[in-house]
Amino acid sequence: MKKKSLCIVLIFALLTSIFPMTIFADTENIIVKEETAITDDGYKIKVVETKKYALTEVFDPNGNFVDSTKLDLNSGQVTYTQKDGTVELSRFDDYVEEVTIDIPEEQLSKSIEGDSLIQGKDSVSESKLSNVTVQSLLNEPVTDDGLVDSIYGDGYKFLGSSGVWYFDDPGYLFRKIGLMTKHEAHQFTFTAGTAVSTILSIVVGAFTGGAWSTVVITSLLITGSGALIDYFRGTFDYRTYNYLYKVRVKTKTSFETYRNISYWVSYSDATATLRFKQKNFNHGFSPANFEMVKAGIDKYMVDNP
Repeated sequence: MKKKSLCIVLIFALLTSIFPMTIFADTENIIVKEETAITDDGYKIKVVETKKYALTEVFDPNGNFVDSTKLDLNSGQVTYTQKDGTVELSRFDDYVEEVTIDIPEEQLSKSIEGDSLIQGKDSVSESKLSNVTVQSLLNEPVTDDGLVDSIYGDGYKFLGSSGVWYFDDPGYLFRKIGLMTKHEAHQFTFTAGTAVSTILSIVVGAFTGGAWSTVVITSLLITGSGALIDYFRGTFDYRTYNYLYKVRVKTKTSFETYRNISYWVSYSDATATLRFKQKNFNHGFSPANFEMVKAGIDKYMVDNP
C-alpha cells in the first residue's frame, strides 16, 4: 500500500515538473477579447485583453510600431513603451476614479422641424403632406431632449408624421422611454497628449469581461493620429433604453409597439455633452419608422373600412 502511494506521489511530482508553467500560462493568458480598429488617418490599433492584462499596440499607416501600453489587471501597473524603447510607468488609479459627475440625461437630441403642434387634431389632405414633419422619423434621437410633448396628455413625445399614397391622412408617430437601465460606468481623466494606447488599455481594463469595444472607444473619444487632442474628464458607460411607440391616425391610436436598444455612452465634463453609439438592437420593431407609421395607417384602414 505504501509503495502504491509513493508511486502515485512520484508520478504527480513528475507531471507537475513538466507541465506547471504551461498550465499556468494557459489559464492566465486566455484571451477574453481581441480587436483591431483603424483610425480615419490609417493608424491601426490592436487591443488584446486576457484575464491578467490589457495590451494595446498602435501602428502607423505603413505598419510601423508607434507605441504600446500594457495594463496589469492584478497590480494596476501601467507600462507605456515608445518606439525608441523608452518605458514610462504609471498606475491605473492615476486615470480612473469613483464616478462623481452628475450626468445630464438630455443633451444631443435633435429638435423636430415643422409645425408639430397640430399632431393629428386636424385632418391633413394629400396636398398638404409636404408640410408634414419628418425630421425625427429619419434621425430619431436617443433621448427625449428637444422633442415636443404629445398634446394628448399621455406622457409620449411627438416624433413626426408621414403618409401613404393610398390614404388621405397621415399617421402621427409618438414615443415614450418606458425604461432606461444604466449598466457598468467608470470615470476617467486623460490629459492632453495622452497616448491612444494608454487610453484604450485603461478603458478596456476598467470594464469587466470584455464589455467594451475598441472601435467604439476610438469613435467616441479619439480623433487624432496617436494622441488625444484635448483634455478629457468624464465617464464611459453603457445603457439600455426600452422605447414605447404608438401611431395615431385621425387622433385614434391604431398601432402600438416597442424597441429595446443598448448604447455605448461617453460624457465629457468639459463640454457637458453626451455621445451615443449603438451597441445592440436587442428586440422589438426592427423596420424603419416610416414602416411603423405605415403599419398604423394600415391597421386604421382595417379597423375603419
